[in-house]
Amino acid sequence: MDDISFGRKGEALLISKDGILIAHPDKTRVMSADHRLSNPCGQEPLPAEGWVGVYAPPSSSGLLVACTPVEGSDWLMVIQQPLAEAFLPMKSVLLQSIGLLAAMLAVAVLTSYILSRLFSTPLNTLLTHTYRIGRGDLEHRVGLQRRDEIGRLAAAFDLMVEDLREWSFKLRESEGRYRLMAESVQDVIFSLDQTGHLLFVNKRAEAVSGYSLRELESRHCLEFLSEASRGLVHKLLKNVTSQDMQHGLELEVELLSRTGDRRILEVKVVQAINSSKHPQFYGVARDITVRKEAEQKLLEYQQQLRSLASQLSLTEARERKRIAADLHDRIGQALALTRIKLGSLKLGDSSGKKKATIEETIRLIEVTIKEVRTLIFELSSPLLYEVGLKAALEQLAEQFQDQHGVLISFEDDGRPKPLTIDGSIVLFQAVRELMLNAIKHAAAHRIRVSMSRHNNSIQIMVQDDGSGFSIAGSAFKPGRQGGYGLFSIRERLGFLGGSLTIDSAPGRGTRASLALALNHGTIEKVS
Repeated sequence: MDDISFGRKGEALLISKDGILIAHPDKTRVMSADHRLSNPCGQEPLPAEGWVGVYAPPSSSGLLVACTPVEGSDWLMVIQQPLAEAFLPMKSVLLQSIGLLAAMLAVAVLTSYILSRLFSTPLNTLLTHTYRIGRGDLEHRVGLQRRDEIGRLAAAFDLMVEDLREWSFKLRESEGRYRLMAESVQDVIFSLDQTGHLLFVNKRAEAVSGYSLRELESRHCLEFLSEASRGLVHKLLKNVTSQDMQHGLELEVELLSRTGDRRILEVKVVQAINSSKHPQFYGVARDITVRKEAEQKLLEYQQQLRSLASQLSLTEARERKRIAADLHDRIGQALALTRIKLGSLKLGDSSGKKKATIEETIRLIEVTIKEVRTLIFELSSPLLYEVGLKAALEQLAEQFQDQHGVLISFEDDGRPKPLTIDGSIVLFQAVRELMLNAIKHAAAHRIRVSMSRHNNSIQIMVQDDGSGFSIAGSAFKPGRQGGYGLFSIRERLGFLGGSLTIDSAPGRGTRASLALALNHGTIEKVS
């Protein structure tokens, strides 16, 4: 037992189960009267594997005790040590751990401070420069000369600012050119928000509207339009789609200027999406008031010219009729009377020589009478005024067939077709002109003329098997294919509310369709 020791106050002892001290490092205690101890092992009976616990005798502050039975006897091996001494190494370890932790924490704080000084200072510098550049100073540079990641970041940032400065310069140049163009053109350039309020207008808007730019700013575009134009805009917006607006919407509106003048604007508006993802509208408006007034005057002049041409044509027809009547009444009748008298003279004279002369004169007079009758019909068909358009066209077809050797057929549906004298004259002259064109210019061999009634209009078709020609808008222009004839026919029919349509192609002949409303006008009718 003397060799067993631990700590300064730890001890091992051997006692019996009834508490008699058998062995102790202090042998004097074994031999003394105080050799009986209270059992420090707190469990009865003691487990075979022993027991470890705390024992608190009256004379001690506490002991850490370990007991184990000795095999083959009723003795107990007891090891005990004061609690204060037993837990001293643990306290020492704990204090050492706390000290180590404190040291590590101090090192970490110091390291963090050093790292923060190494990184936060350049980052704060970079942030300060960023704020400065963000306020618009694109000439400023960060300029951090470092070889670490922050240095590379600063260099990349400077490069980005350089690109941004270059693009900003280009943008200002582009904006300057746009503003110069917008302010120099003679059209009104404007932009609207999604509700229709003005966001921008150029200087031209002041001259057109009479309002200043300040007065136009932020006002709704419909405030400046007439009531009729407002209704037109509302109607268009109901039927137009967003896709249509992206391709552009074209319309004419009437603007009420500040002085009360009405101006006609030709407007084109397109839709785009702005940076805020909201629709925005851009448009160009051209003042076409002068052009509209000129067009209106031109239409009035055209109407007057058509009226004049129609009146001239009708006057020509009436004059032709008068000349034809004079030829018939004076020359024709005189020639007929002369023929009769020569016939009487022939019967009364038996001389052979004189008789032959008279017969020759009679033949010449008969030819002259025939020529006069032909001339009278060419000047003005008597049938047109006395019988009607159908009979006049039938006689015209027969005459052209005899004169030109062209096979001409005439068809009529047999339905009544009441027309004014003016309408009959215009249609007769048109058919005559079309037939002459087919014979002279298209070298036609067959011509078909058909006349029919469709609802309340008369339609006449003149079709030939001639060479034909290429249809184009220029076919009705004087000096082009079709010449003055087609142009004159269309204009005279147009004045009376009729129409002329041509269907032709090279090598396919020509089909011309004339149409005119029945009972046109208030002049005397012929059937």
